[in-house]
Amino acid sequence: HANVSYATFICQDCAAFHNANFPQSASYIKSLDEVWDPYQLRAVQVGGNKALYEFLRDYGKEREEIGKKYKTDAAAYYRKSLSYRVKNLPFNERTPPKNAQEVAERAAEESARLGK
Repeated sequence: HANVSYATFICQDCAAFHNANFPQSASYIKSLDEVWDPYQLRAVQVGGNKALYEFLRDYGKEREEIGKKYKTDAAAYYRKSLSYRVKNLPFNERTPPKNAQEVAERAAEESARLGK
C-alpha cells in the first residue's frame, strides 16, 4: 500500500490503521495494484519514506506511534508542502517550530514586528 498524502509506502496493517483512524483528506491510502494517476505517481517520486522520516526526525517525531505522528503540526506541514511540490507550485509557509525555544523566538519576533 501507499499513503499518497505523505508519498510513503506502508504495510497492510498500517494501511488499515490509517483507513480506520484518519479521514481520507488527511491520509489517502491506495493499494499498489490499483491504477495510479499522474499526481499520485509524481507524489511518490517527489516524496518517499526517507524524505518523510528525515523531516519528522527534525521534530523528534519519526518514531512516534502512527496515531500521534500524523496528528502533529510537522506532519500537516509536510503533507501540505508535498502537495505543492508535486504540483510545482510555490510554497512559502514557515515550518512549524521544532521546540519550545523556537516557539519563544518566534513569539519574540512577532512581538517586535508588531512593535510591542
